[in-house]
Amino acid sequence: MRLLVAFFWVKQPGFVDAYYYYQAAQNWYDGHGFVINTVWNYQITAFNPTNPLSGYTHLAFDYWNPLASWLIIGSFALFGVSPFAASLPFMLCAALLPPLAFYAGKLAFGETQRRYSWVMAVATLFPGRYFLFWNAPDNFANFALLGLLCFITIHLGLNKDDRWLVVAGALSGLAYLCRSDGVLFTATLVLSFLWVRCKPQTGLQLWKPRWGILGLALIAALSVVTPWLWRNLLEFGTLFSPNSGKVFWLQNYNELFSHSLSLTPARYFEWGFGNIIISKLNALEIGAIILSVQGLFLLAPFFLLGIFLLNFKNRAYVPFLIHLTLLYFGMVLIFTEISLHGTLFHAAGSLIPYQAGAALFAIEWLVRKYCEWRKRPNRLKFFANGIAVPLLVVSIVLTLLVSASASSSWDKDFIYAVEINDWFKANSISNYAIIIGEPLSYYYATGNPAIALASDSVAANLEAARRFGANYLVLGIERYSALDALYKDKGGVIAAGLKLQFIAEYKGSQIYRIEPVN
Repeated sequence: MRLLVAFFWVKQPGFVDAYYYYQAAQNWYDGHGFVINTVWNYQITAFNPTNPLSGYTHLAFDYWNPLASWLIIGSFALFGVSPFAASLPFMLCAALLPPLAFYAGKLAFGETQRRYSWVMAVATLFPGRYFLFWNAPDNFANFALLGLLCFITIHLGLNKDDRWLVVAGALSGLAYLCRSDGVLFTATLVLSFLWVRCKPQTGLQLWKPRWGILGLALIAALSVVTPWLWRNLLEFGTLFSPNSGKVFWLQNYNELFSHSLSLTPARYFEWGFGNIIISKLNALEIGAIILSVQGLFLLAPFFLLGIFLLNFKNRAYVPFLIHLTLLYFGMVLIFTEISLHGTLFHAAGSLIPYQAGAALFAIEWLVRKYCEWRKRPNRLKFFANGIAVPLLVVSIVLTLLVSASASSSWDKDFIYAVEINDWFKANSISNYAIIIGEPLSYYYATGNPAIALASDSVAANLEAARRFGANYLVLGIERYSALDALYKDKGGVIAAGLKLQFIAEYKGSQIYRIEPVN
């Protein structure tokens, strides 16, 4: 089924992150090393070309982590360079999720039951908004897979054989190589261990995992990530991605794509504690909605009730609940702006089976209470199945409908890039470097040098043009609000010794030539 989805719906990488991983993988596969040929962000990318006209090639992974590109490279080696080959490893990761979710259901709710296991498996087979994204060459499916494996192995290590904790440590290291927030799985391992070690012993669990095994688990996690951290130290002079700390100091998300703003703690706190507190409270509200609704649609209210009922009494849910807490508060309070614009959505895929299991638990609890109230205990099973099954059917139908709808815009950036490039070809313009809203897809579609549209001002874009040698700017219908006046007035701005000359309007986009001031 996922092969058909990729063939009909996911024909291109589709969005910024995926185009980045694809480009980095192709460059490495072609023998150029881990480099990127576009400037997608000015705050994150600490790159100043000595000769802008020679291109924008610079070191990759100065913000993101590399595992997605490694998987793509492996697929390229087997099947050649193509969008389908890039997506294949992630489709395979997604295909492993339902059987693992089925097994997680057995661990959480017992070997004899089957309904929980099936519900958890079906929820990962039809995971709402994730349905398309789990086929894309990005850290959606692989991160969800590693996260689910972490939950399972932590549970096994704390309740069956503590040597599983070493496996969990290695898996958490791999999760970090997917995404920086993968470190939360290592924190989940440690806190889950402490929870089991510190709670009073009962007749149900007299055995406890060993401290030495926890040490080995942390060594395993560190061993997995150390080569990559060493690479960062050699290439960038820091263990972690340089400039990535700027995301802490965003007052709004668009500032991440600015050219000239100083994203520093001093500027952030000058914003005022009142604004900071309001932004955090707003993030707490939106983050709660994202984590409760993502992938589950109508099951969200039951999930919230289910985790309240299950809490820490269900031992298989302990790693999940600890991770959910870390993810929620850590993301929305620390990475406030980026968490609400894709980070939480990226990071929460592994939660889906446990959310579905908690939802079914809540449904059955409500039905049990209803049957007790009506004094009809013999109707419990009938009513439980009668509610749970239709809800899953609705989730399946909504998953397919939402995916079909979203698929119509999946290739939007790619198609837009091709259309703009067609205009340049039609006007016999071949030697150009362009400022455009999404440079990664533009380079992917055309092979032409591209840098990002700056969000802070027209003057900032001209400064970027001077810095990187860009000679054309394309301003689309979808644009930053700071550029609305330019779109309305069509020029009239001089900065950095340059000016914009409006030359054409093409399918709603304005095209400007960037010229020196006489």
